[in-house]
Amino acid sequence: MFWVVTIVSGMMVGVGAAIGAGKGGPGVQAMAAIVTVISVLAGELGYFAYQLDQIVTARGGSVDWVLFMASSPMLLVGAWMNTLFSLLSGLAAAWVAIRYTRPPQFNPVQTASKPPGPGSLSPG
Repeated sequence: MFWVVTIVSGMMVGVGAAIGAGKGGPGVQAMAAIVTVISVLAGELGYFAYQLDQIVTARGGSVDWVLFMASSPMLLVGAWMNTLFSLLSGLAAAWVAIRYTRPPQFNPVQTASKPPGPGSLSPG
C-alpha cells in the first residue's frame, strides 16, 4: 500500500521541479533525484517509527528516539527490499513526471504606449 505513497511523492517532486525550473535538464533531474531519495528514506523511517511506537505503547513502554535514529541506517538496510523498491519507484515516478511536464508558458509583457510629443494634436 505504501508504494502508492512513494510513487505519488516521487511524481510530486518531479512535477514541482519541472514547473519551478522549466523543462527538466540534468541539473533539475539531479535535484529531483536527491529530494526524492531523501523524502523516500524519511517516509520509510517515519513509517517504521509509527509502527514501533504503536507496538511499544501497547506494551506500556516508551521508545528511545535517540537510539531509534542511531539505528535508522540498520533499519533501512534490514528492510532492504522495501527500501530498494520504494527508492526505485519514487525515482522512476519523479523521472516520468519531469519528462512529461510542460515547461512554463511565459507571456510577453506589453509596453506602455509613448505619450504624444509636443505639438501633437492627439488628446492626452
